[in-house]
Amino acid sequence: MICVASSEHRRAYINKKGNRVWLAVTNFEATFARRAFPCWDEPALKATFNISIKHHRNYTALSNMPIREQSDGEDDVVWTHFDRSPVMSTYLVAFVVSDYVSIPSANEMAFNMWYRSALAPYSKLVQNVAQKAK
Repeated sequence: MICVASSEHRRAYINKKGNRVWLAVTNFEATFARRAFPCWDEPALKATFNISIKHHRNYTALSNMPIREQSDGEDDVVWTHFDRSPVMSTYLVAFVVSDYVSIPSANEMAFNMWYRSALAPYSKLVQNVAQKAK
């Protein structure tokens, strides 16, 4: 279980209504994974990871791997379960829990852009540039 109670993994932004909106993010490079979950946090040591995130249904959970399944919990809570990762170092484990929205890729290049809804007017330009950069 990954703990996001510490401020190391929380970020916030102010939405259009002037409210603070919280999100959880990770940056485990080089040896910060040990602050979130028990591990041998040395880049040379590698393992696979089965990540499941419990979050409010108004938020989306993302990680290194595709979502395998989601299941409803109690009180507007959702469990998001991800596919097992390939063998990798702990500093590469990543997740985000946010209210960001996405636009799926429009061509064979598989990528999604996630952004705050207030930035939607700029998303098409960014998507066009990203597709040309492939």
